[in-house]
Amino acid sequence: MDFTPDESTADLTTLTAELADEDCLQRQARQDAAEAGGTVATFAGGLDASEFTATLRSLTALLLHLAAATRTPHELDRTRFRGQSDGW
Repeated sequence: MDFTPDESTADLTTLTAELADEDCLQRQARQDAAEAGGTVATFAGGLDASEFTATLRSLTALLLHLAAATRTPHELDRTRFRGQSDGW
């Protein structure tokens, strides 16, 4: 299979670097603290490294499942009408 560039293809050599915003830097600092085994400050208070990593992993999995569900509209109907019996 040959690849032919078209208008939708970006020339990566023309992209400019952008500095990370403060929120991004704070997220990375929390991740660095977790990897170092320290306590990580969150909106729920301080979490030890293993709790933070487990919570982050769980939330990531949840977001991936939600994103996948939006691509299959028939699956969305199941959650909207949960509790109603119509043969599902």
